[in-house]
Amino acid sequence: MKIRTGFVSNSSSSSFMIFGIYMDQQEVLKLLLREKEDVDTVISELLEGIDNVSYGYGPPESERIYIGRCCNTIKDYETGKQFKDSVREAIRNIFGDAVECRYCEDAWYDG
Repeated sequence: MKIRTGFVSNSSSSSFMIFGIYMDQQEVLKLLLREKEDVDTVISELLEGIDNVSYGYGPPESERIYIGRCCNTIKDYETGKQFKDSVREAIRNIFGDAVECRYCEDAWYDG
């Protein structure tokens, strides 16, 4: 019998937790007054040069987009408040005060 001790790379489940925002892709474009553009292109352009924030999509066939920072990226010298403030500032520079940052987590299983 073989016992697997390493990471299982063929798993069809996924989960994550970030500090930031999530919303429908079309809502993002509407908020940015760029409704006729591709959300991936728009967000990539807006986040270019911003080191501490990234984005990703929700479960397959979902229209959700997540924008924020993974909790495991907190630096040793950084406090929780500094971590959150850096994310808030980056997202405020994109969306103004129209959105509020919070912890976002999601998980799904493609079975």
